[in-house]
Amino acid sequence: MSGLIQDPTARRIVYAPMQPPEAFPAFPAMDFDQAVRHFRWFVGQAPERVQQLRTAYAATANDPRDLDFSGGSLTALWRWVAARVEVVPALDAGPPSPAWARRVGDPERRLSPATLALAVDAGFYLAGVFRERHATIHWELWTRTKGAYWNRPVLAGFGPYPFVPHDHVAMGMWRLADDRYEETHLLKTFATWEQMIGP
Repeated sequence: MSGLIQDPTARRIVYAPMQPPEAFPAFPAMDFDQAVRHFRWFVGQAPERVQQLRTAYAATANDPRDLDFSGGSLTALWRWVAARVEVVPALDAGPPSPAWARRVGDPERRLSPATLALAVDAGFYLAGVFRERHATIHWELWTRTKGAYWNRPVLAGFGPYPFVPHDHVAMGMWRLADDRYEETHLLKTFATWEQMIGP
């Protein structure tokens, strides 16, 4: 368990972040080859990251069978995640947060590194729920339109709209920071986007 949970009874967890194989630039600055290498690395991490999530969930006195990729499992997962979200002063948390994890107009605070890692892994799990239920949902390197999603790994299959799971997890985490906890946040996100899945 070293590197995942130091104290299963504590709210704070030590959660291992992803370690990219090279220093990738920000998404808008990537050339195509860099974007492809990042995409392949990122998507290839999904099984390992979901397993880390399950291991951490089980280490805190939960049944890992709760995380069965059903719609209902999203509520159990979000309840567990919500108890482990940390927002810290921006100056206390090391390197700058990635753009997807920042909140516009709130430069004084940021999600802690462990919380960012948890957001990514919960995002991988949410992606797994979509892909378990809908064969048309797939990972795609987004190069259709320039903008906020350019060069990012996204879930595609929702008509013309890209879906980045950990973005939605992070949005829910910021609502928690404002004392706006909603137990069904992940489940509602799933239900809303499920309606946009094309044939």
